[in-house]
Amino acid sequence: MKYILSTLIVMLVNYGVNGQSISLDNTGKISKIQYSKITEGSQVSFPSPTPGELFRDLAVDSCKKQLARKLDSLINYLDDQNPKLSFQFYTRFWGQQATQEVAQEFKWIREYLKKPALDTNLQHLKPFYQSLRSFFQQPSKNWFQVNNTTLAGSSYQVQPADLSTDDDAYKLDIKINLLYNTFIEKLFTATYTNASEMSEIRGMSFTDYDGERQKLNELRTSALELAKLNLNTVKDADIAKMDKLWNTFISLKIAKAIKDAPFFKNWLWWRSGELTLNPFEHRYKDLNKTNPGELFPAAKSTSTTGLLTRANFNLQSILLAKDNDGLRRIQYLQQLHGKGDQVSSISTPLKASENVQVVVHNINAGETAELVLVSSTPHNGMNNTMSMLDSALSTLGTAFGSLSSNKDALNAILSVLSGNKDAGDDLKLQQAHPAATQWPAAAGGREAAAWAALKADLEKQGFYNEDVMERTKKSAAANTLKKVIAEGKRAGYLRAMLDVINEYYLNLDIFVSRLNTFKTDSLVYATVFQLVYESNLPPDQLSMQDDDRPSGFSSRILYTIETEAKVTQTYEVKRYINNGGKKDSVRIASFKYKTSPKDVFGVSIGPAFTIKPTDIYGKNTVTENANDPLTIKTDRKLVHFTVGLNIYPFKIFTLDNNFIHSKASPAYERISVYLGLGFPKTLDNFYPGISYDLIAGIKVIGGVHCYMHDRYSIVNNVVKDKSSRFRAAGAFFSVNIDPRIAIKAAGIIK
Repeated sequence: MKYILSTLIVMLVNYGVNGQSISLDNTGKISKIQYSKITEGSQVSFPSPTPGELFRDLAVDSCKKQLARKLDSLINYLDDQNPKLSFQFYTRFWGQQATQEVAQEFKWIREYLKKPALDTNLQHLKPFYQSLRSFFQQPSKNWFQVNNTTLAGSSYQVQPADLSTDDDAYKLDIKINLLYNTFIEKLFTATYTNASEMSEIRGMSFTDYDGERQKLNELRTSALELAKLNLNTVKDADIAKMDKLWNTFISLKIAKAIKDAPFFKNWLWWRSGELTLNPFEHRYKDLNKTNPGELFPAAKSTSTTGLLTRANFNLQSILLAKDNDGLRRIQYLQQLHGKGDQVSSISTPLKASENVQVVVHNINAGETAELVLVSSTPHNGMNNTMSMLDSALSTLGTAFGSLSSNKDALNAILSVLSGNKDAGDDLKLQQAHPAATQWPAAAGGREAAAWAALKADLEKQGFYNEDVMERTKKSAAANTLKKVIAEGKRAGYLRAMLDVINEYYLNLDIFVSRLNTFKTDSLVYATVFQLVYESNLPPDQLSMQDDDRPSGFSSRILYTIETEAKVTQTYEVKRYINNGGKKDSVRIASFKYKTSPKDVFGVSIGPAFTIKPTDIYGKNTVTENANDPLTIKTDRKLVHFTVGLNIYPFKIFTLDNNFIHSKASPAYERISVYLGLGFPKTLDNFYPGISYDLIAGIKVIGGVHCYMHDRYSIVNNVVKDKSSRFRAAGAFFSVNIDPRIAIKAAGIIK
């Protein structure tokens, strides 16, 4: 049985597929692979529209698909209908109109990929459009080889010589010509090498560049300190500091280039919306997913300029494992943007002595992959259905939080800020500020009492700011309030105080607005610092020289360790990078699965129903009374709870989650002999029968209900003798489950 699994890399669903097909993306990596029963003579197809355009399909059509995916992601990232920080980030540099125009032009290019058309109205993305148009019009003079065989069609027939005995797999070596690099060269030359707006960046020395890093780090650190302020603690002086930080930032060479140079707009698609300074490197964070939030210095980034070549080179060395029905198979297609911190689960558990075959594709040249057992944890032996039932019973009764009590007051304040206040909002503001809207007491001065009451109400709401209060006290509304109090006009006090409250919130909104802008500024400082810290300066120009050095990607086949225990095995797939003779490991995937041997014995519990009891069925009880006749009672109870032992002659695989039967757990393995006892009086009722597991752990049982029949010899109203023996009460039917589930259910009902 083949098993293809979703992971941090790419999930390949390939159950029962008889064809063999390999798709490559525009970088040469495998983007999709499906095969089964690979043998000599098998046909492996490389999808292409026509035999003569095999590579052109890869270089152009696949490029279009790759660009389309990136453009779709970018368009969503920049969508001005989605008010998120990503859009605010770019509007802070380019303004809202220009950012919207950039997003619109990328949408147009997205449509251009479907239907090429001429356009002379592009304001921001002309270099991208012209380079892409030139690339698509390039003539097809290229070829594609598998194991040194130029394909006559779109498929390759596996040969006996392709078998790699060391890996027990067929090996396909692919060579290709990378014309796509000419598109990258044209775009880079237009936006960087020949762009006057990037001249200061091109002229930077390493010392200058490092100086920019340090200045950005200082700005970022200062912003982190200011970010500790909130609406209640921020001062006018803090706002001035925020403005000064931005003015310092925008004067830096990198920041000016991001603002003014077409380079950054035209390469925005490269990382799906993330700023790109050097397109010709893999940032270390692209490859290291153990801590996505960590900053990695530029020295750890890897240059890819050596891959920019027109020459034919070894693109892939792919291993296609021979078919083996006795194992599970996982295939990982290592990509740049995987999530190594995620752990995937193999839903179908393994029996003892079974193992998992792990095929890792797209391993970079000079690297290797290994499989590491991280943990082996005992489990409860339940399959997924029983585990979910067990979990559900454990979590019943979870409490829910209550809604905020200040909802009406907050809505009223929002109405003031939006300019949509109505009479109903006045009432809500009055209710939210009860102390301030009542005529103040004379003690200590009415005016001082009024301001103190307003302060208390604002603090209670969580909206008090000292500088905003001082601004409000200098307003015209405050002068009116002072006059009303001085003249003792109680009837006008409520209106005057409501106007003061409105004025306060309008002043507060100025701070709110600047704090929101500062949130974007902080994002800008951190993002640009990360860009500069993790990136090297790009080359001044590209040299497209032929390169025959071996490069590309490869596959490796790994196996898990067999075990006889009932455990959950967790494995890490690790990629090892040679770093100056020292091996650095990076986790590229994790997966886990349950394993268990087959069981001979099991215990179950459930109600047993006696069907069509015999005429003589009855449990007799005789009670002797000193001066009265004997009391005789007969109990014909038809339902008993039973607990019993299940004996599986063919052994059952309890982790199997399929209904009725499956290939992993055939019907005959689910049959067991049941020996049950009724309780609480376990020796009075015996239930032998035959049991069948509908799902391992849920059983239907049928058999004979035997009970302890008591016979009494009574003479002159006195019990002289008593004899007991088992008799058949009739047939019984029962539905039993795991005792652990039953106990939890009983506890909840109780």
